[in-house]
Amino acid sequence: MRHEEIPEALWRKASEQLYCSRDAFLAHLAEWKMTVLHVDNAPAFVVLEKGNEFHVDSLGTGKPFPMKAFLREVYRIAGEHGHAITRTPKDTDKQHDVNARLGWTQVGEDDFDIIYRVEKTPRSKACPS
Repeated sequence: MRHEEIPEALWRKASEQLYCSRDAFLAHLAEWKMTVLHVDNAPAFVVLEKGNEFHVDSLGTGKPFPMKAFLREVYRIAGEHGHAITRTPKDTDKQHDVNARLGWTQVGEDDFDIIYRVEKTPRSKACPS
């Protein structure tokens, strides 16, 4: 997958869950800085960043999650802004467990997500790989 194909891949993945047009989705996505995480020299995941907020998404390659590369990005974002914020869907218990093991702090929630704050340095010595 070429870098310029990634926004369309994210749209295809999200379109069944969203109530917006493709153009609206891509316009919103353009507001975010995108960092591609590679596995086996191929794009596999993306970290989306706007200010201190970040999201991570798979490109559906089936490749293993590159935790070390991901955490480098997260702690870079947190370091630049004093902390970082991310949202995790409420129905993803495994991800909430990972967030807790990483020492991320729950700071809020809405109807769909738990909101976590990430400090600029890791709080946990356990880092899943």
